[in-house]
Amino acid sequence: MALKSAPQSATAAWIDALVREHRAALLCYARNLVHDDATAQDIVQDTFLRLCQSPPDPAFARPWLFRVCRTRAIDWWRSHREHTLGSNTDEMPQTDFFERLPDPDPSPPENLVRDETAAALAQQIASLPPRQRELIRLKFQADLSYKEIATVTGLTTSNVGFILHSALSTLRRRATAL
Repeated sequence: MALKSAPQSATAAWIDALVREHRAALLCYARNLVHDDATAQDIVQDTFLRLCQSPPDPAFARPWLFRVCRTRAIDWWRSHREHTLGSNTDEMPQTDFFERLPDPDPSPPENLVRDETAAALAQQIASLPPRQRELIRLKFQADLSYKEIATVTGLTTSNVGFILHSALSTLRRRATAL
């Protein structure tokens, strides 16, 4: 069933479900790309506006949303890089990989260990090349499949697998060296 021929209420319900399901993950992804909450919210809002204007095939909605969000973030960086970075680089600054989530009743020692581990992991992830950092975020933060990541980034599925394998191997090697 093509979504464009579906009754308007069914389309609206489908879009509403997508917003509820993916809004938080898209905000987190956009925030990591642009390093600004207000801009990230604008990008996600624009992503959902584009969803309303031109809905994708429902089978590919999730990677489509991340692809549009990524493209909007890149467009934003390209239009603001002279003001923000003071150079001609296309590389987006990277932020911490993890967002702190409330933990139900952790003990103080558990909090300390968790915070130190998260900080060390975030530091190690931040030291990876930009492409590896992005793919790690898409895989482990947004929980996208290799195929979905390939759709979002324009890479091949096997290239996604290779880059993620390389990134995880690097992180494992560094962890054992500590």
